[in-house]
Amino acid sequence: MTTGRLILRVLVTLTLLFKGSRSDNPCVDLDPNGCKANPHLCQDPLLAEVTCPVTCRTGCSINPTSASISTTTTPTPIHPTSEVVGGHLTGQIPVGSNLIIFNDSDAWNHGRITGIRMLCGQYLLAMAIQYNGVWAQRHGFWAGNCATNQTWTPIHFFEEDEWIQHAELTGSWFTSSVTFTTNKRRLETCGIPEAVKFREGGRLEFVSGKFGCFFDRLQLHWSSYVSL
Repeated sequence: MTTGRLILRVLVTLTLLFKGSRSDNPCVDLDPNGCKANPHLCQDPLLAEVTCPVTCRTGCSINPTSASISTTTTPTPIHPTSEVVGGHLTGQIPVGSNLIIFNDSDAWNHGRITGIRMLCGQYLLAMAIQYNGVWAQRHGFWAGNCATNQTWTPIHFFEEDEWIQHAELTGSWFTSSVTFTTNKRRLETCGIPEAVKFREGGRLEFVSGKFGCFFDRLQLHWSSYVSL
């Protein structure tokens, strides 16, 4: 262990002794900006758990101060949803419909979108999104007889400095088509565009909606949202 690392560990220990058990909220970085600016701290188990539990994703595994304290805790979201805005709602919900509801906000807590693949036909038929290397459950196209002439797009993986920057969506009763553009490239259009069109952007974080054979309702959720 280097002298600098040893000194830092001693300072962290002394800080905790003065602050007590940190029972007010153990799932908080002591210095959020400092933790983000120094990711190497996560390589030290003590610093990762005590100093930067959120940034280092340790699960906030601070030992409870008493055996009587419940070990059941509510996970602290990595991303605050208050900073995210839902875009246009495409599609309409039929009366009395029995549709599958989905929302990727939980999957988004794995991290940013790192990959996407879509099933295309007359409409946007299905969508699979990867969050920080983990694929969320596929949405759409739940029955094999829903449509014909369907084709999967290639799996588009995004680099660390790449994200979906804006989208063009069309559709009235269903989400007919979607075209995603990252800050580096434009992906192919999935589905057949209709006259009703929406353009929106920012940084795509996750998706939600309802589907049967098609997407009866689709909404994209953005940080730094703009309607284009």
